[in-house]
Amino acid sequence: TCALPISTFAELAYRSDGGSGPNLGLSASRSTHAEVGAKWRPTDAQAIDVALFAARTDDEIVVASNVGGRSTFRNAGRTERRGLEVAWTARLAPAWRAQAAATFLTAEVVDAFGTGADAVAAGNRVPGVPSRRVWAGLGWAPDPVRGPFAGVEVLHTGSIAVDDRNTDAAASSTIASARVGWRHGVGPWRLAASLRVDNLTDANYVGSVIVNEGQRRFFEPSPTRGWFAGASVSRTF
Repeated sequence: TCALPISTFAELAYRSDGGSGPNLGLSASRSTHAEVGAKWRPTDAQAIDVALFAARTDDEIVVASNVGGRSTFRNAGRTERRGLEVAWTARLAPAWRAQAAATFLTAEVVDAFGTGADAVAAGNRVPGVPSRRVWAGLGWAPDPVRGPFAGVEVLHTGSIAVDDRNTDAAASSTIASARVGWRHGVGPWRLAASLRVDNLTDANYVGSVIVNEGQRRFFEPSPTRGWFAGASVSRTF
C-alpha cells in the first residue's frame, strides 16, 4: 500500500467563484492504494496475469463547473475505486497468437457532497470512468521477421457516468479493427508495409464525455470508420 498527495496546476488554473487568479482554495487529494496479483503459466504457450486493486482517496478533486471549455474544480470528500485486471496471452499454433485483457472497475463516491439541486449522494458513480474495458486480439504471422501478417481486434467499453449526480451515462460500445501487412528483409535492410481499418462496422458510439458540462452537452461523437496505410524502411548496423 502507499499514500500519495495528488494535485496539478491544471486544476488550479481557474477559480470557481468567477474571480481572477488561481484557485488557491483547492486542497491536494491524498490516495491510498493497495494491489495484489498473481501470474500463472498453465503451459509453455500460455500466460495469465491477474491483479486485484483498491484505492481510497480523501479530498477527491472533481469538476465544479465546465462551461465553454473552461473547467473549475473543487474538493469533494472521499471516493473509492475497486477493480480486477486480467491479461491472457497464448500461442495457439506456430503462426497464430491470441491476446486478451480486461479491467472491471467500481468507482464510487463515499461521502455525499453538495447541497440542494447540486447534492451528490454517497454511492454515486465517479463520472468519466468506464465500468469495464475488454480487449481481445488474434494475430497471424507465419514468420515473425518476414512475409505476410494479419490480425483482428475487438474493444468493448462499458458505460460511463457523465456527471456527479449520475443523471445520464454514455452507453457501452464495442468496436472492431483489422490489419494486414507484409515484411521483408534484404541483407541488413528491413521493409514493411501495412494497412489498418478501425471501427470496421462504422458503429456510431460516444467517443468521450465532458464531465459536468454546464449545458448538458456531455457527449462527444466517436470517429467513423478509419483507414491507415503505412510503410517503413530500416537498416541494422
